[in-house]
Amino acid sequence: MVSGDSYTATGFDCKGAQPNPENPMGNPPYPGATSSNGPNYVDFLATTYNRSYIQAYNLAYGGATIDPALVASQYGLIVQSFQQQVTQTFLPVYSVNYDVPWTSSDTLFTIFFGINDVLLSYATGNDSLNYDLIKEYENLVNRLYAAGARNFVFLNVPPVDRTPGSSSMSASDRSDLARYTGEFNWRLRLLVYYLGLRHPDTTNFFLDSNWLFTRVMDYPVQFIQTAGYKNTTQDCEGYDQGVLVRGETKPLEHRSALTPSTTKALIDAGYVVNVERSPVRIFDDKEFEDVGAKLVPEGSWPDAPEEHLIVGLKELPDEIDFPLRHTHIQFAHCYKQQAGWDRTLSRFKKGGGVLYDLEFLQDDSGRRVAAFGYHAGYSGAALAILTWTHQILHPKTPFPAVSSYPNDSALVADVKKALADAMPKNGETFPQVLVIGALGRCGSGAVDLCTAVGLPPSSVLKWDMEETKSGGPFQEIIESDIFVNCIYLTQAIPPFVTHESLSSPSRKLSVVCDVSCDPNNPHNPVPIYDDWTTFGKPTLPVSVKRDPPLSVIAIDHLPSLLPLESSNAFSNALLPSLLLLDKRDDFKAAPVWTQAKDLFHKKISELSEE
Repeated sequence: MVSGDSYTATGFDCKGAQPNPENPMGNPPYPGATSSNGPNYVDFLATTYNRSYIQAYNLAYGGATIDPALVASQYGLIVQSFQQQVTQTFLPVYSVNYDVPWTSSDTLFTIFFGINDVLLSYATGNDSLNYDLIKEYENLVNRLYAAGARNFVFLNVPPVDRTPGSSSMSASDRSDLARYTGEFNWRLRLLVYYLGLRHPDTTNFFLDSNWLFTRVMDYPVQFIQTAGYKNTTQDCEGYDQGVLVRGETKPLEHRSALTPSTTKALIDAGYVVNVERSPVRIFDDKEFEDVGAKLVPEGSWPDAPEEHLIVGLKELPDEIDFPLRHTHIQFAHCYKQQAGWDRTLSRFKKGGGVLYDLEFLQDDSGRRVAAFGYHAGYSGAALAILTWTHQILHPKTPFPAVSSYPNDSALVADVKKALADAMPKNGETFPQVLVIGALGRCGSGAVDLCTAVGLPPSSVLKWDMEETKSGGPFQEIIESDIFVNCIYLTQAIPPFVTHESLSSPSRKLSVVCDVSCDPNNPHNPVPIYDDWTTFGKPTLPVSVKRDPPLSVIAIDHLPSLLPLESSNAFSNALLPSLLLLDKRDDFKAAPVWTQAKDLFHKKISELSEE
């Protein structure tokens, strides 16, 4: 039974496969999701340095501390502390589980804690924390003893003052950190000593990892495992060209930045690809595993090797706020000074990470290399027509929640049926739809949906820059039944529609789908609403003085209505750029990436001026 942090974790999920003769680690496949991207000491003890079959129940979690009430993990509540590993996993799951027939005599409890506690508490200057940390450590060991644990191995804190992360510290600060580490280790040694006195029925081992790490670093040639090592600034092979596909956390987000086919292309090109498990992704986990990717636990990306690039789509969850040390490839929605933009960029600045914003990956002509625009417009137009039919068939009731479709054919069939049901109650008249931005990716998707569901060309007004260059508000919008906004906003423009224009007695407009969806942008050209909508609540009512009622759709991840087609199209378009990630700092070879990085640093500099 193992507890610890990233030095120990292998990504074991107690709800997954349990240790067995085929895989003594249980899950994931050997060696698991380790911070070294290769076997760690738990792997070796369970599979190499043993004379008999050993089952390893590894409850360790990267970034963990002893007790978050004393020292909170930099990764927030997603991390299981030592306290949680004992009270929320071991005690309820394994201490009384008869399917895991462990006994006091045949089970060794290995505990490797204190690294994150020492590093994080040292920064506070509160030396008394060491005492409190060891008291809680002792309390948790006593709870293990009460549950039947009798054999323990305790590993102390290695020389964290000699890690690469400490190299920027002054010599005196490193010396203070070494002293602080030594005090923690001294208190831990006393804990082990008194444990034996109070409980003579225990067998306790104190493994001095601090001495061992120091010895190995000072005299690597004396050890078989490190005799061939050399001092270098290069990355280990396991860290090279690493990509981790982050699971999405936004409700009803089923898309994926990488698909099984694009994942295979990256692996064939020599990249290491890890994929977080996800129960909601449109592709099954096994599809990624079958093409050679390694599955890692959901939400484990914060503990990935720092050199690995974290690839996702939507923003990171709001409830976590630790500094970002990795390179992230995602839509961050923070370059146009949207609400919270400074908070997002500050996390990268504090952690030393880099953001490659997918919205701003552009080729030499300034065109985006990959975008979800087509399927955003397609999905937005579909929801707009469905909302219009709902207003006719079910007046004065809000449009209900929607979920994703298995494919676009199913979506088109639904819209056709809704139109067929609504048309008799509308005098057999099709809705008049006005699409602005009709010549772009997004607008063409909206127009194609209108065509696919049977709207005649005369019912679809296709506007672009030529039609809007005179500046709004536009009477044609309020005299249409449906307005679909598909422009890509880059600068301030006159609004297309306003609350004042909506008061016109000639208004027919009853549905607005703002595919561009920038309610918190000061230059939003549809300033008649101020919040997003969701698939769970797709529409927002707009206050108007007379009928018909007006609803706005402002869902910021519309392509997730068609996660299969949109993921495949986006990932295939992004793949040529992804294959150049190993050259991302070479302007001649990969200008897409160097330009995106330059833009990131420009935005960071704007942050510092605020």
